[in-house]
Amino acid sequence: MKRLKNDLGRQLISISIIICGVIFISLGLLLPKLLIPIYEKNIYQILEQPLDFVNVDAINVLEDEDIAYLYIVSDNVVSSINLNRIIDLSSEQVLTYIDRKNGKFTYKNKDYYYNTVKNDKITKVSITNNRYINQIRKDIMYTILPIFFLTLLIIYLILFLWSRRLVKKIEHLKEKIDNLDNDNYVDDYKFTTDDELLVLSSAIDSMKETMRLQEEYKNQMYQNISHDFKTPLTVIKSYMEAVEDGIESDVEAKEVIKEQVEKLESKVHSLLYLNKLDYIKDNKNYK
Repeated sequence: MKRLKNDLGRQLISISIIICGVIFISLGLLLPKLLIPIYEKNIYQILEQPLDFVNVDAINVLEDEDIAYLYIVSDNVVSSINLNRIIDLSSEQVLTYIDRKNGKFTYKNKDYYYNTVKNDKITKVSITNNRYINQIRKDIMYTILPIFFLTLLIIYLILFLWSRRLVKKIEHLKEKIDNLDNDNYVDDYKFTTDDELLVLSSAIDSMKETMRLQEEYKNQMYQNISHDFKTPLTVIKSYMEAVEDGIESDVEAKEVIKEQVEKLESKVHSLLYLNKLDYIKDNKNYK
């Protein structure tokens, strides 16, 4: 059963790798993309909150270095000093990308998010890059991955213990099949669960009992056939010897021998018919 263990072991490893791959693709690739709308909604809220406090005097006092601000009055534009650290564009160039209350645009393969507030002739703009979203992704992955690996380890242990029990059951079933014709074999294995393998074990026991009964029937049939054939042959042999010794006449001996031959012929036909019925039954060609 070493080969069986190795095969099941390889199958278990393959299943674990497939499960790991599916979970990794789901959590590592699909989940972050599906969460992007939630990230963006959150970042728009973050960009909107400080705009109530933005004015010309406080525009460079705000401590958030990940967010830059623009303060527009008529044609005059004042930007925070960290604008160039956020995006490599001038304030006028940034305004060409802003065409609605909030949104995002791409510059040099990098996403930028903005939010605007208009009040009379004053427009306030807050802008940031995708560093926040990337950080959120990392935080989520650092939180999910340990849980993922722990869950995978638990699943692997459960599969490993289950496969060991399965291997023992299959080994026992193979042992029972190998000892179908061994009357001295003792089945001491106890199934703890009522599953398909228990049903299979019961079917093997039933098959063994059927084979035993069939063997007894065949032995009994052979004994009966031997006895039925032996009696006519003994009678024929006796009359042939009697004719040779001159005790019986040829005519009487022929009558008896003919009668015994007919009995033998009838028994042969019966035996052939019985074999024919067994053949038809084995091939299920009967009603």
